[in-house]
Amino acid sequence: MSLFTGFSVSSTKFLSQSVLTLAAVGLISAQPAFAQSKGFACSDAVVATKEATPTASKAAAKRRAKAEREPSVSFDKKFSAKVTSGMLVIDGLVAKVHLNYDIHHAGYLYFFVPGEGTVVVSRVKMPDAVEVKDAIQGSTVAFKIGGHSLELTSDASLEGGPLEAHDVYVWLDKDTILLSRTPQFGYGNTRRTPYAWPLSEPERKDNYAHFVAPPPMPANLLPETKATLVAASVAKP
Repeated sequence: MSLFTGFSVSSTKFLSQSVLTLAAVGLISAQPAFAQSKGFACSDAVVATKEATPTASKAAAKRRAKAEREPSVSFDKKFSAKVTSGMLVIDGLVAKVHLNYDIHHAGYLYFFVPGEGTVVVSRVKMPDAVEVKDAIQGSTVAFKIGGHSLELTSDASLEGGPLEAHDVYVWLDKDTILLSRTPQFGYGNTRRTPYAWPLSEPERKDNYAHFVAPPPMPANLLPETKATLVAASVAKP
């Protein structure tokens, strides 16, 4: 049975008046110690706490949402290109060769550097990203970040519009430092992990490289034309 069972409204009012009376003569304190130290009434402290907490939490939630929000990449800012016999170079050393990719409308390019993390490249501004002028030119994508230089080259021009000659924004994701022991290249539509690392296509071969010019047809098999008549008349003694 609850200790408060049986108390009426008048009993509660009487107890409240008794507390106020004792506080008036100095026998007890009507306010908790924390309220006295802050210089305002207990009821004011409760109201202030109720009002401040939701506001602070909303502000923190907005900051988190802003940091995690995926930048909107418009269609004309996406990467569409064909990498043929590409080569990835990191700090002047060849890291990958024979890279072949058909990139269709990807919002981001990914370069993984062992011991550093994943470099995310985009044509739209990203939080904490660094702008690199003229990073993409013709058949080369080159930039520097975190004290390292990265370069992706292709035998053919990187066609498709967005990969012609443009500035880019690069951001280093250090949370993926243990992704792999070897450099990687990829592309996709997410700014944060998990990133996409498509497999390179087989080395493209020239289907006509083995063709040779056939020998000339015998003259007696060719139809008679003005050119053959003139050649025949010249050949006669």
